[in-house]
Amino acid sequence: TMTSWCRFRKWFNRDQYTEIWKEDDSSLEFPSLEEDEDSTNESDLDLSFDGYVKVSEGDYHKHADIRYTNVTTGFRGLLNVYVPTEPMEEPLSPVVFHIHGGGWKRGSKDLAFYGSPFIASSFAKHGYVSVAPNYTLGNYPNNIMDCARAIRWTIENIEDYGGDPTRIYISGHSAGAHLATLLTLKITYLEQEGIDLRIIKGVLAISGVYDLQNPTRVGWRDNMYRYTYLYPSFGKNVDVIREASPLFNIQENMNYPPIIVMNADGFDLNLEKVSELFSEALLNSGYVSEYLEIKGTNHATVTRSNIVIRSAIDFFNRQLSIK
Repeated sequence: TMTSWCRFRKWFNRDQYTEIWKEDDSSLEFPSLEEDEDSTNESDLDLSFDGYVKVSEGDYHKHADIRYTNVTTGFRGLLNVYVPTEPMEEPLSPVVFHIHGGGWKRGSKDLAFYGSPFIASSFAKHGYVSVAPNYTLGNYPNNIMDCARAIRWTIENIEDYGGDPTRIYISGHSAGAHLATLLTLKITYLEQEGIDLRIIKGVLAISGVYDLQNPTRVGWRDNMYRYTYLYPSFGKNVDVIREASPLFNIQENMNYPPIIVMNADGFDLNLEKVSELFSEALLNSGYVSEYLEIKGTNHATVTRSNIVIRSAIDFFNRQLSIK
């Protein structure tokens, strides 16, 4: 109805996303990550807002537009690799594989608004080799199959860029967080590419969608979301929609890696409730997960936050120390 559409337009105010891009980046600093030998179970990082990341081109070398598959033609079958100027380890550093957002029907590895340039370059600044793929838009399961193909390419080729193919962290923002977690929990797509789940050492899920049918648990918002994002990419078959929801793919006795789930504390498309439920469901099934809300950010700007990168690295390092 017209009334519902007006409510949706008021809720989905694009101005809330775009104000950060007007800022002067010259004042933004990228704080260093300091080791804490006593931090093994819970993070004691200061999670108060401390600005947005600043990464210079001298922090990494970008290898752009590498083809990872011939199945998907055009620029959707390409990825970028970010090689750190100062690798975390020699000869091979751990790898972050980041999947961009965009509601499954838009976005790119190269567009800052959809997060990949910030996340990939920020991890590279901290010594990780980062991979940022494009993928097929507007079509499930082709989108997630592309992501699995890109991970296979990473395993087969990343040593040439100084990355360790046995230590891969999957990251994703928004629709990308959905794809990252579904890849990990519903291992069919990795298995089709001959990928052993044990090489995935952790997952960073930022402002994602984990229950496709009811992502906000608010009736009119979920209805608008379905017609705007869900149905164009997944169709209306309720069985397919449930099968593609990470929340309903948590299986028992699996080798799932630790998963850290994050949301913005500002406007985040009202995804926070189900995100926290998703993290709790992982914990209740015996897996390692943490949930954080990132101060001073919204759905778009959260990928620029220092706290996201610092908290993710802290989380990954603590899990390694526990093992």
